[in-house]
Amino acid sequence: MSWSFYATGKPKAVIAKAATEFGRIAEYVADPAERLIAALAYTAIRTALEEMPEASAVGVKSSGSRSAATDGNGAFNTFNLSVEPIYGFVE
Repeated sequence: MSWSFYATGKPKAVIAKAATEFGRIAEYVADPAERLIAALAYTAIRTALEEMPEASAVGVKSSGSRSAATDGNGAFNTFNLSVEPIYGFVE
């Protein structure tokens, strides 16, 4: 299974979109470990963006996937998260 989230905008708007998207991710990801990783990604995104000035802009990229080990013992979880301020953003 895999999931992803991408958004660019003002911090409060990105937090709102993340809340909606990660809510959907929680509904369709069946594996408890993968759901937890996605939930922690949302928490990290929200925490980071709540500290940013309201008039700033940010780009957020996050994704994760889970696959079974080839020998059938265990699984691999892959996770990426990037929160980057966008400087020089004009409206």
